[in-house]
Amino acid sequence: LRPSTMRVLVALALATGATAFTTPSMMPRRSLALKPLRMADAAAPAEDAAPAPVEEEVEPPPPPPKMSQALPFMECPPALDGSMAGDVGFDPLGFTNWIDVRWLREAEIKHGRICQLAIVGFA
Repeated sequence: LRPSTMRVLVALALATGATAFTTPSMMPRRSLALKPLRMADAAAPAEDAAPAPVEEEVEPPPPPPKMSQALPFMECPPALDGSMAGDVGFDPLGFTNWIDVRWLREAEIKHGRICQLAIVGFA
């Protein structure tokens, strides 16, 4: 490759890597909520037509499930209600369904500290 082409490739690689350090407010927002579809208005019924039958009241559909902020295509587990720091509903394997969240948090902190000690001992 020519030096000018190499410079362009390096500049592109650096520019794409810099997007990892942008804040979420700078990134474009995409709405995940589906917008309801609307049908075109039907033609007005004739005046001499019989009145339309009265429909029975149907109960409204249940509210949509709370979706995870970390994985927007998955439901947020009930145990992850946002009460802990950093809780954005990330539990793709469903550990919180059968293990207490407080125990999982303590185990993660313990393992992180052991890893830090291992790095210090290795270096």
